[in-house]
Amino acid sequence: MILRLFLAVCLTAGLWAAVPSPVAAVSPTAEPATSASPPSGETLKQWQQLSPAERERLQGLYRRFRDMPEDQQQQLRQRLEQFRQLSPEEQARLQENFQRWQQLPPEKKEQLRQTYRRFRELPPEQRQQMRDEMRQMQNFSPMERQPMRQQMNQRFFGNPGAGSGMGHR
Repeated sequence: MILRLFLAVCLTAGLWAAVPSPVAAVSPTAEPATSASPPSGETLKQWQQLSPAERERLQGLYRRFRDMPEDQQQQLRQRLEQFRQLSPEEQARLQENFQRWQQLPPEKKEQLRQTYRRFRELPPEQRQQMRDEMRQMQNFSPMERQPMRQQMNQRFFGNPGAGSGMGHR
């Protein structure tokens, strides 16, 4: 809910708009107030339902965005636009994956990051082959997928345990 609200607040407030907005009149170095409220409507109702800690977290995200280099801000704007074009089911699936990611221990996150880096280093044909195999695995139960995933990881990475456990149900 916090991620969706943050995205809604930012969109409604014009924080990620490519053209100047009323928000642009605010000093880029000014810290948002703890009780800052977004625009009216449903977003305002959701904002008011947040605890002070949740509001502070959203403001922290705003500060991080504001401090990013322009190219990173633009990349985030593009990803946000891609997210908005997803179906509600796809958005929900991404949010579930994000929540699962947040709950992972740091060691597991690092293992997954390394696996992703190794995946990105594969030739495009092998990456596509791996994607195709992962799609086919979705037809099997998690118990059946585990040995298949290990075999695939062994073939592509030489490591039977690499990459298991995130994003592939």
